[in-house]
Amino acid sequence: MNHDGFLDIDSSEGGLIRRLREMDPSLGAYLERLIEDRWPQMWLGDQITEVAERGRHHSKKLMEIAEALLSVLDRDEKGCASLFMDEPLPLALLIASIYLHDIGYTALVYPIDPDEAKDTGAFPFSMFPSAVSEVHHLLSSELISHNGERLFPLPEDVGLELDPDVEGNLMEAVEVLKGFLPDICASHRKYVQLDRTVDFKKKKAVWQVGKLLMGKERFKDTLTPLDDRLDSCGRLFGKEGPLGLTKKKALTVAALLRVLDGCDLQSEGAFDEGRLRQWFQRTSYEIESLEIQLDMFDRDLKELMVNLEGKPISVYDCVKAICDDVEDFSFERVSTKRVGRICNALYPFVFKTLRRLKGKKGFDCLFKPDSLPVVQVLSLVDRLVFKWEGFLAFHMSGFVEGVSFVSGEGDSGDIGVRVDFKKDVPVEGELTSFAEGLAEEIDRTGGYLRDLGLSVISES
Repeated sequence: MNHDGFLDIDSSEGGLIRRLREMDPSLGAYLERLIEDRWPQMWLGDQITEVAERGRHHSKKLMEIAEALLSVLDRDEKGCASLFMDEPLPLALLIASIYLHDIGYTALVYPIDPDEAKDTGAFPFSMFPSAVSEVHHLLSSELISHNGERLFPLPEDVGLELDPDVEGNLMEAVEVLKGFLPDICASHRKYVQLDRTVDFKKKKAVWQVGKLLMGKERFKDTLTPLDDRLDSCGRLFGKEGPLGLTKKKALTVAALLRVLDGCDLQSEGAFDEGRLRQWFQRTSYEIESLEIQLDMFDRDLKELMVNLEGKPISVYDCVKAICDDVEDFSFERVSTKRVGRICNALYPFVFKTLRRLKGKKGFDCLFKPDSLPVVQVLSLVDRLVFKWEGFLAFHMSGFVEGVSFVSGEGDSGDIGVRVDFKKDVPVEGELTSFAEGLAEEIDRTGGYLRDLGLSVISES
């Protein structure tokens, strides 16, 4: 995989496009042009550093992982039919969702629509970067819906000259993709139910951020299982021929995207030790700079109390624990447990407090004189904690050697997802969370990938 951000069509990461071009030359050529000329550019410009490191390289990695899985399926008698990846539209939907499912990370303010933001005021994500991380899947959905014409331009706008009949069929397929993509991308987090057979799972920080940005009722609508939400796409179902896309096919693509996304365990750890140490030096400097600013709000921080695993603790003590963690950090002894517990307590508190300050007013009320000091305190806390959490996640993923797919023994047809860890890593058993998280991701796809018999194998 080259690292200039663009697809290498002749390598394994270009395998899905090659498959699509064999099935539908015009649709394959169109998506290839979008990947080359349009979609990667969304990661340019002003970004939140802690999430921009992934960017388009993450999508390229998912293309490579998906091709590896389909290559294993090719050896089976059924081939890729069990995933509907032998049909052009489900395959195109997977490719598009691989490239667009994380573009919510590029959002700078909420509401996404600038015209709406002018009326209600805007919530600046630069002040609260953890908010983007918590609801990036919902932001991706809104960005796709709002920018449909820009993300899917006319063929001639990307240099394709097609016969009228061919172009007509292509644009019909594009309309189907545009109709399904927002819901598919909004469902790539494992707390989202694909259907009601999967248990409901609540994530406190997501709930508080979602209700702050969207309001309680609108956020609750996003919790509807994907199976039910796809009913709104009814006009796109039932077409004859290669454009036929059933609800089951769309749900299978959503399930597959989630597993592929979970398999990219090492994309954040793609840098060598030298760069990692430089990043630590920069991160520790930034955290120290934020800590100095927090000294101005010493009394407020001590008065604000959070619940840390059943025990009341001041925000001041939480932040002090993070700063101590930075000061005590050693590349020879890494642990994320304490930071994880603090994040689970702090993030919901930050956004619940912002919700209380905002009430039913517009976001601009948060920056009035009576609210601004508290907002500034919460922003400093969020930025400081998020910086350290992001560095640790990046560092931990560097201990993953790789993820691969292996065929099961005998005639079972089952596929193992093998997670290999580097040897002699200083994490005291915490790497098991990678494999456990991937196993949970597979389990929460319900029955849509059951025929694959996916299971996680971890090796160190």
